[in-house]
Amino acid sequence: MIWAATVLLLAAPADPRLLLTQYQLEGRLTEALTVVEETIEEHGNEALPPGLDYLRGHLLEQLGRDRAAYEAFALSLTTATPLAPYGRFRIALNQERRGHPEVSAGLLATLLADSPPKRLIKPAVAMLAQAVEAGADCRLLSNSARWRLEQPPRRRIELAKASCEEAENRSGEASNRLLSLLEGGIDDEAARLAAERLSEALGENLSAESSILLGRAFHANRRFDLSTLYLKRGLVRLGREDLEARYAQARGYFWREQYLLAATEFGKVAAATDGSETKARALYQQARSFELNGSWDAATSSYRLAYLAETDGRWADAALLSALRIEWRTGSEDTALKLYEVLASQRSWSTLFEKASVFLASSEIVRSRSDRAGAWLQRARRARREPSTDASYWSARLAELQGRPEQAFELYLEVLTDNPYHPLALAAHRRLVGPELAATTLAQARRIASGSNTAGLYSAILLLPADDADARSARERLISRLASKPAARSFLQATLTDPADWPLWKASLARPEELLLALGLWGEGEPAMLKHFSIAEPDLGLTAVDLLERAGSLRPALRIAEILFQRAVSEVPIDLLPNVLRRSAYPLHFRELITDRSRQAGVDPFLLAAIVREESRFDSEAISAAAARGLAQFVLPTAERLGVKIGLETVTAEDLHRPELALTLGAAYLAELEDRYVDQPYAVVAAYNAGENQATLWQSYCFSQEPEEYFSKVGFPETREYLRKVLESREHYARLYSPDSGSARTPIETSPAASAIGSK
Repeated sequence: MIWAATVLLLAAPADPRLLLTQYQLEGRLTEALTVVEETIEEHGNEALPPGLDYLRGHLLEQLGRDRAAYEAFALSLTTATPLAPYGRFRIALNQERRGHPEVSAGLLATLLADSPPKRLIKPAVAMLAQAVEAGADCRLLSNSARWRLEQPPRRRIELAKASCEEAENRSGEASNRLLSLLEGGIDDEAARLAAERLSEALGENLSAESSILLGRAFHANRRFDLSTLYLKRGLVRLGREDLEARYAQARGYFWREQYLLAATEFGKVAAATDGSETKARALYQQARSFELNGSWDAATSSYRLAYLAETDGRWADAALLSALRIEWRTGSEDTALKLYEVLASQRSWSTLFEKASVFLASSEIVRSRSDRAGAWLQRARRARREPSTDASYWSARLAELQGRPEQAFELYLEVLTDNPYHPLALAAHRRLVGPELAATTLAQARRIASGSNTAGLYSAILLLPADDADARSARERLISRLASKPAARSFLQATLTDPADWPLWKASLARPEELLLALGLWGEGEPAMLKHFSIAEPDLGLTAVDLLERAGSLRPALRIAEILFQRAVSEVPIDLLPNVLRRSAYPLHFRELITDRSRQAGVDPFLLAAIVREESRFDSEAISAAAARGLAQFVLPTAERLGVKIGLETVTAEDLHRPELALTLGAAYLAELEDRYVDQPYAVVAAYNAGENQATLWQSYCFSQEPEEYFSKVGFPETREYLRKVLESREHYARLYSPDSGSARTPIETSPAASAIGSK
């Protein structure tokens, strides 16, 4: 992405924003600072536009002149512009970075008392809490009840208050405050820290109820070693049954791979409850525990009991399908087919009925059996309004097996044109150009290439070699047809908008975020980005993505890029889109780190990039609902285990937000999985998401080593979608960033302020 070099001034000679924008885009920060200082010197406090003094501090900071930046930001507070809260925050950040946390804390407390812009609250609270916990004056929090804070930042302040009470030897009050935090919620960062502190402070000196509460908090944050310890302790002391606590304890044993213990505890829950839904849930999880332990007879029995506990409940169809799989895989085909007919009995079970049909059919086809598969696939394709990609792919495989090449061609083409990057579409293409179908494919492709149908022309492009004369002709005619449509043409010709043409300059800018955008502070101005860079116009949408990437606001940039990309592919086939648009949706941030860590571990850098894209959206501060952290989204126990393996003495939760460590661990884990699943890349990706034992269980459902069979037999919808997305992304990365595909622009380094304000 290269910006135009033209520099135009705005209508008002005193307004230098366009020139400043151009300089910042080109990385000419010294020249930009000179323009700012000359404008301020010439016009004084009446300098236009508002915020130049703030921009001066920002540029000084970018140039490494922290002391001068501090003075500039301090001066910006006296001009009473709408950016004053931002200036105060930047001064606090400056002081914290220069080793004066107590000064920073005072500034932040003042800022929070004045109801700052929403996007400043989270980083301001985090910095203030850390400063207080490190020894800053606790009295700064005395009026925090009056601050207008939402629940998450308010909980972080409460945690800091508990630290103050501990420092003042008021341990009882601190413990009560921490327990109150857990009573208010167990699954956020404040709960994790509160649970860790309570565990250290009180250990065994907790009541039964508090032990259970602590155990549930550790469970929510994936510390199952601690969760099972405290839940067991609390249940023993409680003197009565607590089914949810016992269920959580069972889940903890399950995630620690203590499957027989988990099955026992799930059984206790099922025996103790009168609720049909709770009983069905517990029995289903008991069956999963038995299955992962290899106790398949016990698993089948529990799955059947789960179904019988609530025959029309939420676990019924999943239990039937799970029992069917085991019966079929262990050779009890007649029993499996009886379960199949029960699964067919309710229309609301159509999704899992289709999965069962594909499971049965694919099991036959990979073993070159064709007599029963056709009927199952017909039922699969009728089960839903639109047949799934799996049903179409395996129908094509059956046609090929039965010696019907023309029908196989049509079905494979259906899969391929629906989404050419889908894992099964890639498999369909390999079969279409393989020895069995190559002649049919070539003849059909040349036939449709001679027509004028848009879909046919695209099919020919997908099927014929890129240097084939018919393929080139089809591509030219298709592009010509698409270019005649305004919407398609706008995507085909998409490029960055020249700064002189930004609508921003013609708008009335009142909000602080709008002023920041106009000053070239795109990360801080992100909330106003789409107002002035609408994705309704592809050029402006691409420009928004580029500006946010430059500012280090990678998650919002990718969010916009994906919306733009989906609109584009509704008008233009993916492979005809310009690379500038495709790379915006599949960016390769942290490219050097990904390449280096992948090389050291001996894994595919494009696969690591694809996993990072889907796991964290390239947001190094990401924390999932399951307490997974950082670019590669590790929970702490897995990170600690991998850390020991690669020679690290300790790995903390905070360490996982460091890109260099996260990517080192991610590459190491991929290498470990590839050693376990040799030449089985789909199992590697599935294991990254669902765990190794579960990925291995799905392997046991398969009758071949074909990755396509594995893909169709992955049982969790979430993992199936994850597997699809990662494999699609990996293919995009390989096509876009391989050495012969050209190089991508690397975003400029993220500024400390942009990171701190939460722009990533």
